[in-house]
Amino acid sequence: MARTRLILLVVIYVIVSAAAGSMRLDQDEFAFVREPYDLLGGDYTAGYARSGEYAGALATALKAYYFYWKYRPLFSPVVADEDKTIFGAEEKRFGYVNPAEADPSEKTEASYRKRLIVPEPDRFYRHGAGKPLLSAIANIPPLALVALATRNGPDLLSYQYQYNYHPIFILVRLSAILAGLATLVLVYLIAERAWGQTRATLAGALFLAYPPVLLFFPNIHHDAYMVPFLLGAVWGVAKERYVLAGISYGLALAAKNTAILLAPAIVAFLIWKLWSDRRSRERSGTDPTVVKTAQGLLVMGALSVVTLLPFAHPISYAQEILTPVSEREYDLRGEDVGKYKLVERQGADSSVRELVGLLERLIPWNAFLAFVLLGILVCGPRLRDPTVTLCLFFLLMMFPHSILFGQGLGYRSLMFVPFFCLAAVRLSTVRWCVPVIAALALLDLVWLVDPITARGTALAVPDQTLMKMLFR
Repeated sequence: MARTRLILLVVIYVIVSAAAGSMRLDQDEFAFVREPYDLLGGDYTAGYARSGEYAGALATALKAYYFYWKYRPLFSPVVADEDKTIFGAEEKRFGYVNPAEADPSEKTEASYRKRLIVPEPDRFYRHGAGKPLLSAIANIPPLALVALATRNGPDLLSYQYQYNYHPIFILVRLSAILAGLATLVLVYLIAERAWGQTRATLAGALFLAYPPVLLFFPNIHHDAYMVPFLLGAVWGVAKERYVLAGISYGLALAAKNTAILLAPAIVAFLIWKLWSDRRSRERSGTDPTVVKTAQGLLVMGALSVVTLLPFAHPISYAQEILTPVSEREYDLRGEDVGKYKLVERQGADSSVRELVGLLERLIPWNAFLAFVLLGILVCGPRLRDPTVTLCLFFLLMMFPHSILFGQGLGYRSLMFVPFFCLAAVRLSTVRWCVPVIAALALLDLVWLVDPITARGTALAVPDQTLMKMLFR
């Protein structure tokens, strides 16, 4: 009975996320459909296995994993010469043809279905960046279930064309939906242990009512996998459980590199904590807290790196994180990484100085700013709650985040939602939280019902374009 409220929130989440997740897939999700397959060698590995050459299949899968591990973290990576031919033997044996060299007149559905789905070193510039391999690995089990469910036909592409809604699409998105469920449960449990069942219910309800949650968790993207691990890292730091914090943070980094924004928030929080405890340390005449904090931070950092290492090449990962403030080579055929540099994000408005232009982007004068400033102004003594304080420090990271990725309630805002919910219910009262949750629930009717009914009735892209997205 003590978990009745949590069970009710879970049931609501499952029902609504299943409705949103039953829509046909969008363009971006098709990259996820094929990437876990490519990650393990794709049709090359499958071809070896069908021939009974299991050693060749294993070697190809390992080569593919190495290739993705090395280059997936980078936008428009420049593939080294020795890696361009890493699948040379497989390309020759299985008859790989670069799609760029194919006859345009032969781009029919039948030709797309014959195309090999394999790692393509010469076309890797077409992949995104900042996304290590954890998310792709997490998608392997549900995609295996999809393959099992469609083994006798029709295949997933046929469902995409024939159905506006179908349970098979829920199965494709199962890992992302479960990531949202895990986040909801963590928000509730963290609030319950810290502040009791009433505030836990409010935190869970606020999280559930926040419009992007029910629309973007049932959608395959890397942010969904990152969020629950960020939440675990924050809880670990707030409770001085640095082993938990290190492993959780490493997994968050392994899902997407924007998790790096938590690092300065943690450092700021620990400095604040040392400063706020200075008087008690002065009275005791000893300073064990500083040593303990330094040791904990070292343990957390070391475990984060060790946990991240299997999912991303550390040099590639660091190069991509430093892209906004550094120069690096990139494949000119791919994404122009210059648009992610801070100097480019300042804009070209000659009516203001460059510093002013940067500040205008650094401090978004919108609801995000209002939320954070209101929290700082009204919290008073409650700021001494370590969970609330760390949440507020991380919410401040919305400002540098908005420079590169813009503002708004898109899927990228998911990483901040649980921390806002936790801070809001602690700094507010039931009298204020309940009407806000009710208002958000009404907003959900427009936010969710419209895209569910609209997106599910038409393909997001023309038929041939969709084929290219799936089989490119």
